[in-house]
Amino acid sequence: MSNILKANLYLGIGSLIYIKAMLDGVKDKYDKIILSPRIELLEWAHPGRQDWIDFKDQILKLFFSEPPYELNMEQTYDKMDVSHFGDLGIPYVVPDLRQYLCKGTLPTILENIEYVVLSTKVRWFYRDFYNKAIEKGLWDVLNELGKKFKIVIIGEREVEKNMEYKQEFLKDNVYCLYDDFIKKLNINNIIDLSIPAYGISEPSLARLQNDCIILSNAKFSITFGIGGNFCMSTAITKTIGLNDPKNPDEPTKQLYSNCLDTDRVWITQDIDKFFKKLKNQI
Repeated sequence: MSNILKANLYLGIGSLIYIKAMLDGVKDKYDKIILSPRIELLEWAHPGRQDWIDFKDQILKLFFSEPPYELNMEQTYDKMDVSHFGDLGIPYVVPDLRQYLCKGTLPTILENIEYVVLSTKVRWFYRDFYNKAIEKGLWDVLNELGKKFKIVIIGEREVEKNMEYKQEFLKDNVYCLYDDFIKKLNINNIIDLSIPAYGISEPSLARLQNDCIILSNAKFSITFGIGGNFCMSTAITKTIGLNDPKNPDEPTKQLYSNCLDTDRVWITQDIDKFFKKLKNQI
């Protein structure tokens, strides 16, 4: 009898990265892994945006085009996303997807320099916790770091105002740090490689992969909260992250629990420990 896993897929970048890593770890146990992408949720979040559907389709084909994976656009299943995979006993892992995501060339401006990366967009990082980090000296620590490394800024300059991010429960924990980076960091120590909001710029797999080239050549990446940028960073490079104690749910805690202290990824919910870790890199 064939051993077949059938599951739906949410199409967030972060979810896809961790699902890919988790399923790759157990794919030899299955004859087939049939995945049904939830395109209707993408259409709800980005109505009328065929470019978003094409973008996610490219990522799906990149991650799941080889056996035992099959994509089924017609059927939906009971199990969905990383939380349900955890229920099946599929372990949460620190992803390593450099072979898929690192394509392109390093921008000339970054050649032969040492730099760290800051991503602009945060998720599940509440403003009160962010303000607490500021009060404790976030900008002083980052500017001190900037004396040793250039600070490269990647990501959107503002969060796209799509249907998902208009939801009330996300208003206080999904936002953009770009303006604060520009105002608070020493302008002589930053390299701005950000883009406009995705409502203005089309989503692009080539751009995402080029951001991953930038990440892969960094001394390390600094992340805030849990979202696509966090997941992409942990899949590519050395990552030092600060997560909000007010995590959204238990599965999300499990998702990053394996990243708390590894050779490549170090995550904490303690602001003072986060500052100390960054200072130790200088």
